[in-house]
Amino acid sequence: MSTEENKTIVRRFVDAVWNRANLAAADELLAEDALANGRVVGPQAVREATRRNAVARPDLSYIIEDLIAEGDRVVVRWTGRGTHLGDWDHPVFGHHAPTGQVVTSTGVNIFRLAGGKIVERWDVRDELGVGRQLGNILPPDYSPAVLEANKAVVRRLYDAVYNRTNPAAAHDLIAEDVLGNGRPFGGPQAVLDNVASLVAARPDLHYTINTLVAEGDLVVVRWTSHGTLREGFNHPLFGHVSSTGQVLEETGINIHRIVNGKVVETWGMKDSVHLGQQLGVMPSPGQPPA
Repeated sequence: MSTEENKTIVRRFVDAVWNRANLAAADELLAEDALANGRVVGPQAVREATRRNAVARPDLSYIIEDLIAEGDRVVVRWTGRGTHLGDWDHPVFGHHAPTGQVVTSTGVNIFRLAGGKIVERWDVRDELGVGRQLGNILPPDYSPAVLEANKAVVRRLYDAVYNRTNPAAAHDLIAEDVLGNGRPFGGPQAVLDNVASLVAARPDLHYTINTLVAEGDLVVVRWTSHGTLREGFNHPLFGHVSSTGQVLEETGINIHRIVNGKVVETWGMKDSVHLGQQLGVMPSPGQPPA
């Protein structure tokens, strides 16, 4: 059959079985040995699920958001909405008495067809979204108190670890599997090693937090650092930099993600041009390139 014919069959299945609870249409459109996510279910299991849905949400209606076909496969992205007016035995969250609220569910199904019938399907549904609406899953707590606690974690990170008032605190503040700009960073010890390499060149290195902004699990820091260049070091962009004795200023913005009181991910950007100008490897404004 053509892809358009297969699309028509799937549209009929959604309209007749899912939306109008036409149980006879399930026998017409589904093979007796039809599979669902690798298990044999057949029309009977679909009829039973349709009956349960009709009890829990009598006005349940599905909208096809996308319908895509190739060969013997038809993909449906759908949204379902219905008022929770009857007992609902949810496969993940168990029994729920009627709440009267409109519950929205979303998902994607892949149907395989043969001989004008659906012979297999795979589906993924946003069950967590349904659980939130039913009250089984509480949203994350991002109250002002939590935001301030996340800010406090970042303040401690800069004071204790970056400014070295208590380096051992890194193990309390940084997750072992912390990411840096999307890549594994190596945990708290790698952060301590990085700080040590910076301090080896600038022993008086000090970070100042200029701006601190928090939303959700993210804390944004605009920072400035100052330190006297006492030893040479290898810069990732400028190569080897010799000791100059000058006080170098760096600025940057870091975004830290906090989970359970620890930094689990950081994205950072520095103003390398400003540093390069101080080191004399980049022209200052108004000066020609060297």
